[in-house]
Amino acid sequence: MPNIRGVLSGVIAAVVVTTAVSGPAIAAPAATPPHTALTVDGHPNSWWYQGSQVFDQAAGATFTVGAAAGGELNLRADQGGDNWTWRLAPPTGASWTAGTTYQLAGYPSAEYALVDVQHAGAGCDEAPGTLTVREATTDPETGALTAFAASYGISCFSSYDDLHGEIRWQSSVDYAAAATDVMSHNFGDRLVGSAPVTRTITVTSTGSAATVFGTASFLFPTTAHSITGDTCSDTTRAPGETCTITISAAPTKLGGDWTWLQLPDNTSLGKRYVQLGVNGLDPRTVGVSPASLSFGDQYIADRGQANSVTVTGTSAEPTTFGAATVTGTDASSFVVTADTCKGATLAKGQTCRVDVAPVPAGAGIRTAVLELPNNSLSSPRTVPLTANGVIGSRGTYYPLSPARIMDTRTGNGAAKAKLGPNGTANLQVTGRGGVPSTGVSAVVLNVTVTEPTASSFLTVYPSGKPKPNASSLNFKRGWTRSNSVTVAVGSGGKVAINNSSGYTHAIVDVVGFYASDNSFMFTERGLGGQFLPVVPRRLFDSRSDWGQKLPADHQVRLALNYGYDANWRMRAAVVNITAVTPTSAGFLTAWNGEWPEPKTSTVNYGARSITPNLAV
Repeated sequence: MPNIRGVLSGVIAAVVVTTAVSGPAIAAPAATPPHTALTVDGHPNSWWYQGSQVFDQAAGATFTVGAAAGGELNLRADQGGDNWTWRLAPPTGASWTAGTTYQLAGYPSAEYALVDVQHAGAGCDEAPGTLTVREATTDPETGALTAFAASYGISCFSSYDDLHGEIRWQSSVDYAAAATDVMSHNFGDRLVGSAPVTRTITVTSTGSAATVFGTASFLFPTTAHSITGDTCSDTTRAPGETCTITISAAPTKLGGDWTWLQLPDNTSLGKRYVQLGVNGLDPRTVGVSPASLSFGDQYIADRGQANSVTVTGTSAEPTTFGAATVTGTDASSFVVTADTCKGATLAKGQTCRVDVAPVPAGAGIRTAVLELPNNSLSSPRTVPLTANGVIGSRGTYYPLSPARIMDTRTGNGAAKAKLGPNGTANLQVTGRGGVPSTGVSAVVLNVTVTEPTASSFLTVYPSGKPKPNASSLNFKRGWTRSNSVTVAVGSGGKVAINNSSGYTHAIVDVVGFYASDNSFMFTERGLGGQFLPVVPRRLFDSRSDWGQKLPADHQVRLALNYGYDANWRMRAAVVNITAVTPTSAGFLTAWNGEWPEPKTSTVNYGARSITPNLAV
């Protein structure tokens, strides 16, 4: 027999597969005394919840009884291949007294009555327990029992009152007993909102006395079960009579809804119990394939190849979907690129698709959840997403030895002429000065003006794009000035350089570039550099470190030290270089210190000025 016992102190979550578990065969009660009978009721919390058993000699049960002096009673009841044996004795030195309730122990004692119970040869720990004697007569010559009646409640292996019942031997005392035709009924899987199904439970009065029933109810709150028919509550049933309780089940939520029907009575146990259960299913269901998406290694900030999730209607009731979303800690590391499910209503067999691409926002494992909202009871359907963010070359910086790629004084990279008012030079930057022909997103330039005829400004921007309303280098008439500019590469690998007013020569040196993709990862260039900010600090000041100015055609070599762990990783440094009160116009050149010295400028200044510039 499958174990269908529940725990009355908590909600039963498991679904019993067996549809119904019947109670034992119900024997006809004895009509007249003397009674020789044994009833056994297992409390639902007990190890032995098998419904109510009635062993009655008048109904065909076989009893083997031995009564010894001192009130000891040994009783065995056999019926239908099942048997119980009981050994009872009053406290040591005492006799049974009708109307007395005795505490029980499994050993002889002056304080406790002795009890030893076995079911089909298996014993249990009977204490704690009680035995209330209803009748005890003895032979005056031998002192042995001649009749005995008692009700009991004992524990077996637990702290609960496991077993309850009545013992009768040649007794004139009637007893009440009752049984249900099932101990448990599972209504099975039912769609939420479907029509209710019913099960009628038959209750029989099986003792020698009438059974008095109270009002039927449910032990645990339930929204799925209801009593729709009841001829038992608040009635009295003579021995052998029956009554019925009809239960309807209609789940209102997903999952199992379990409870116990309880019908109070005047038996030793005090109630009839029937376990009831039903499992609510969603009337709208879909299949989702695959159940999860794992994108493996993906370059940080690069949108990887999208994978598809296919949704298929699987129920007779159609399912309508809203817009798919990505949620979770790393939701920004994934993007929905296509969604044919949004607003779709899927009948059985119909499909829709959601495409998701990885865009890791950082290094390491990134996790999120694709949510597919819908009008089912189990909304949203979810698909776990994972990707491992790895560093790629896209967006990283590659420093170059500074190279001059434009000088209007010589015709390098542009016409040999000053830029006039609103004049624009489209400068080819890719494929020149060490800049690769492809895979470049932006370049870092040092832009210089010299011999301007009017105050003006230069604007540097991607070629082929509208000119922004911004300046890259501001200057006055007659100045020689420079500024560091980072600009995206435009069409054809070019950048545009526009002069606002007057005429001026323009000079451009390229000092590095940023990668537009991960192609450099697999070349000798390898991985580019990532920018790591540090707290600004002054590396050198000729005014305090030397106490004199840097002479023309001289240099100062400076060492950078950020510790071993950082030093071997450094590929470039971002520095601010300032010329302070030079004696005449000139320029400073900053480079990595390797020879030959580049023919480029970093800071262009005029006499007695203070002129800074950024350099990489």
